Amino acid sequence: MTCSRNSYYLDGLEQCNNIDREWTDHVQDEALRNSYYLDGLEQCNNIDREWTDHVQDEALRYGHVEDAVWLEKAGMKEFTALFMTLPPYHMSRIAKAACAKHEKQLTCGAEYEGIETTRKRISDLKKIGNHKMMFEKECGDIDYVTNVYPCVGRDVNTWIRPCAEACTILVRSRF
Repeated sequence: MTCSRNSYYLDGLEQCNNIDREWTDHVQDEALRNSYYLDGLEQCNNIDREWTDHVQDEALRYGHVEDAVWLEKAGMKEFTALFMTLPPYHMSRIAKAACAKHEKQLTCGAEYEGIETTRKRISDLKKIGNHKMMFEKECGDIDYVTNVYPCVGRDVNTWIRPCAEACTILVRSRF
């Protein structure tokens, strides 16, 4: 089976978990086994790390910084605010690649931690804001990104202006 875009949504996870665990049974030294385990998880975590750096640069290059600053004042994190102001073409490319990266990381992690641990991790991730959106909306319906987010990030200065003073006061009092 080839792991599909949404295979980490529990259904295809067992079929995507292709690691041969027999070698770990033969490693007698528990410290060495733990070292292999931690090294493997670190490799999973670092999948497509260069791509992540590139995305940050792309968001700064193509996002509308002034509008992003207003979205940050309204409570969004820096990257999310910049992402919302990107042209839809860039949003779509980034979202598709982020979903693929997420799947690769979870599939890789399942090879080291096992399917049940990964299912638990996915369940926990589905409760966290940005991850929840990725699982429920962005990766399941790629059109969601280009249909909804431009509405949030377009002409922010225009629709937030009536609330600008309140946003500024809120930000100052929060930090």
